[in-house]
Amino acid sequence: MDKKLDFKIYGLRDIQEYKEDRPHILISIFSPRRYSAELPKNEKRLATKFFEFHDLDHLPKPDKICLGCSKPYVLFTDEMAHSIWNFVDEHKDNVEAILCNCEAGISRSAAVIAGIQKGLGYDDSETFKRYLPNRLVYRKIVEARL
Repeated sequence: MDKKLDFKIYGLRDIQEYKEDRPHILISIFSPRRYSAELPKNEKRLATKFFEFHDLDHLPKPDKICLGCSKPYVLFTDEMAHSIWNFVDEHKDNVEAILCNCEAGISRSAAVIAGIQKGLGYDDSETFKRYLPNRLVYRKIVEARL
């Protein structure tokens, strides 16, 4: 790696007020039937990619219902993982930071960042110490890079 990238994880509340002085990209995740984050203007944000999926690592049993959901459960897919890599690869040489947010900033966004870290050859252990990455999301992102 020629330059060192910084990685940041945000929850919904924090991303709506984030400030980043360096060129960066943002991956924004929200649950189906929820609204995406209202992002502040930031001239240093080169691009944003939005994803919509539930914070699940498997489909629940059929007798469990999604309260307030008009759509069925949406799991993170291989196609989403490949789309993340296409987005990262398109911009990684022009940015100093990769940011990711989800609603809580604990599981989905942490899994995306940890997967990107692993795929780019960075140490992802600190992300696993500080957060609870969704294992399905992490696994699919890492496998998509192989």
